Amino acid sequence: MTEKQKFKEFLQKIEDPNYEEEVNYDLPENATPLEQAKYDICQSILAYQQDHNLPVEEMASRIKLTVPETKDIFFAKINNFTLDRLIIYASRLFSPQEIKVIVGAEAVKESTTITDYWLTKPGREKITKELICKLAAKLHGKRL
Repeated sequence: MTEKQKFKEFLQKIEDPNYEEEVNYDLPENATPLEQAKYDICQSILAYQQDHNLPVEEMASRIKLTVPETKDIFFAKINNFTLDRLIIYASRLFSPQEIKVIVGAEAVKESTTITDYWLTKPGREKITKELICKLAAKLHGKRL
């Protein structure tokens, strides 16, 4: 089987609505502020795990959840959690000074370079989402 065939088979598998394995969920197009906040916390917890190279079992122990529940956080299954629960789990990893709720967008100074902006979490998220959208638009209807 060629790499292209393997990839096509993989896409078919993960696009199946009954597929329950390791699929990272994305926010709906018009996400509510609550959905966005829950998603951001899930992403922060996942980033912590990746930054510290921790196995899922260690993360589950640190945030006091089961391994399947911890995987639900890693894959951003935000409907499985309330915001207050996610904040409690995050508080088991981060100091109180690191947990913030931001209302409104953070302004970017005119003198900020794209590299400096990329080094900020909001910058990475915005630039990455925009690049993915542009790539998706270019590939729309085209085969890989």
